[in-house]
Amino acid sequence: KKIFAKQVAFHSHYMMEIAPLLKKCLENVIINPPKQRSSRWISSSVPENQWNTSLALTSSPDYHVNNLCSPVLFQEALQYIPSNAIVIELAPHCLLLAILKRSLSTDCVHINLMKRGTHDHITYFYSNLGKKKRKFPNYRKLVF
Repeated sequence: KKIFAKQVAFHSHYMMEIAPLLKKCLENVIINPPKQRSSRWISSSVPENQWNTSLALTSSPDYHVNNLCSPVLFQEALQYIPSNAIVIELAPHCLLLAILKRSLSTDCVHINLMKRGTHDHITYFYSNLGKKKRKFPNYRKLVF
């Protein structure tokens, strides 16, 4: 049976089963109080009309559990990426490359963190970062 799911990606519903354990584990690694989200952090798991809720305001265990158990609001989040932005894709194996190329402004810089078949992802990331620096010399400083 075909399901119409255009522009809607869902994280696995199986995550709901492990949500309590995941939250407990995250509570051991996320600093308390959790870091406040900046205006540059565009959430793809909380709808814009809820960005001012306690769930969406910090990088908390609850936020990350919600992120893994909720639909991905990818198309909605893309509209908030400004032109001339540097976008670092954290998804494995450049999964979003084609979508990002079609969706982002042509003056945006897209950098992949990982690529299938690469064994040294840190070297790959910095190599990719260097290629973008040569291609877009106006980006003088990157802050991590």
